[in-house]
Amino acid sequence: DIRDEKMIKEVRERVISEFGKLDVLINNASALDWKPLEYTSVKKYDLINNINARGSFLMAKEFVPFMEEGSKIITHSPPIDPLSMKYYLENGGFKNRIAYMVSKLGMSLVASGLAQELSNRKIASNCIWPMTAIESAAMKDNPLIPEQFNNPKLWRRPEIISDMVLELLKEPDDFTNQFLLDEVYLREKGYENFEKYQCVPGFEPPKLLDLFSKRE
Repeated sequence: DIRDEKMIKEVRERVISEFGKLDVLINNASALDWKPLEYTSVKKYDLINNINARGSFLMAKEFVPFMEEGSKIITHSPPIDPLSMKYYLENGGFKNRIAYMVSKLGMSLVASGLAQELSNRKIASNCIWPMTAIESAAMKDNPLIPEQFNNPKLWRRPEIISDMVLELLKEPDDFTNQFLLDEVYLREKGYENFEKYQCVPGFEPPKLLDLFSKRE
């Protein structure tokens, strides 16, 4: 439970006791709820932000002191580069997802801050984000998201994310403070066959932003 600072410290103690250091920290755990402001409770707002933005901060705070030169921090959160922010602002990127986007963009800010603070230690911190919905517990029969997303034809397999992570681990130390989209990044690495990531063979899922714009 990454809301629990004591529990994070216990995990850190176990990891360092067994391995002496941490080479890769992946901040992937997140809570999700897509609802308009009037239907978002303060309790749910606090839950989402405590897990997402605060949780990423706490994980880094406990583990960074035990990360050596060449280590990697990878955060699963959306891009905050100027072009992406312009798109969010002009195309309803925050609409009906205020609590969620505050928390996820908070994760990205933590990751970017870490990249800036740790560059002299040669520890890279980057963000990764999918261009489509990904097969996961968040998508399957989840009452917290619109029913239309519970459709395997709209998803890619999670292997696209793990392939992305494996490529990121090969990057040099100065490849940091990047906001990377899975398909764009993997194409740059020479990947051409994206059909293998389809959850339903023959059905290429639409991009998330297209789904949101159609829905809203």
